Amino acid sequence: MEYLGYTEDGSNGENWGNANEDHFNNDKALFDIVISGDTHVHKYALYPDGNRSNPMVGETFDASTGIAKDADRYAVGEIGDDRTFAGFKQWPKTWAGERKILETDPPEGQFRVSNVFYHPSLGSTSVQGVIPVYEPSCGIDPGRKVGGLCQGQQQKRVGGFVIGINLGLLSLFLSEMALKGGYIFYVERYSGFVIGSSNRDMPLSDANSKPVPAISAQDQQMVDRVKWLLEEREGHTITWAEVKAGTAQAEINGEAQFMYVVDYTDFGVDWVGVLSIPWDSVMEDIQRAKWGTLVWGMVIALGIKLVLQLIGNLVQKRLWNKSVYPALDKAAEQDVPALLASSQAGAVSAPMAAGAVAGVAAGGVAAAAAAAAATVV
Repeated sequence: MEYLGYTEDGSNGENWGNANEDHFNNDKALFDIVISGDTHVHKYALYPDGNRSNPMVGETFDASTGIAKDADRYAVGEIGDDRTFAGFKQWPKTWAGERKILETDPPEGQFRVSNVFYHPSLGSTSVQGVIPVYEPSCGIDPGRKVGGLCQGQQQKRVGGFVIGINLGLLSLFLSEMALKGGYIFYVERYSGFVIGSSNRDMPLSDANSKPVPAISAQDQQMVDRVKWLLEEREGHTITWAEVKAGTAQAEINGEAQFMYVVDYTDFGVDWVGVLSIPWDSVMEDIQRAKWGTLVWGMVIALGIKLVLQLIGNLVQKRLWNKSVYPALDKAAEQDVPALLASSQAGAVSAPMAAGAVAGVAAGGVAAAAAAAAATVV
């Protein structure tokens, strides 16, 4: 669908008021909006069959039932006593979420987030999340459509569920991060507008309640980092559309900074996050991690050595007690009788032979061998 209502910078174009998307291509389209809050407000078309001027009325929900009042309780064109005239409304252009539907034409069930805008009543940047509504509805299962038709019909987009998302909490969250003297901010790639930063005191709007471009933010830290990103990082000037994710080392105001650039593209948004941390803080962490790793490595190596030694000693002791010593003793028991027989033939003295036998009886192979050797003349 050709989009005519806005100019490229997002302001009202010369076709504002009669562009083809103003009423979903239907200049008599009916709009029915419920604005939630402490008291829900119902805004809807005054004429049930539509009207080219799209006059709207608004009223609060019924206090006793908590539901919307009957929109057809008055004669056609009559405002009534308990509802107010809400003027001429072109909701698709007024609400950022509706504009996102018109720009991207999402399928049924697909959640999309609008471009960033400044919400004066909230005092913060905001977005609107929107899910389009189609008639007839086939849900998100493509298998329910046959030949591109839903229930045998061509689907028609009839509206959308819209929820406002306040991004003011983003700056609060970023400001409470442990950045070790660092700085972080997010920018919308499409517009270059600031979404939030770790400096929660920085104004996010200008005098006209419009979002602030990052390059002209009232925070020199942000401006310096944006200039590095757009003018120095690539060796030539680039636009936000050309910014690439990655890491780098930058010299900003004479101080070395570790820079980390990341893309955030969930739900159809296109944001750029920029984090900078003083290089000294990075090196401090690296050194601390290095020495910590070295110490733990030494402790682990020593522990492994002790365990292996213990296992070795236990295995060695068990092996000698269960296998080596019994084998040597058995061999000695077989050799001693022959030794005694040789002694009786006159080569060995009886007292010394007795000493050899006593040594074997004691179970000491080495002692027995020494005694036997001593008896040889």
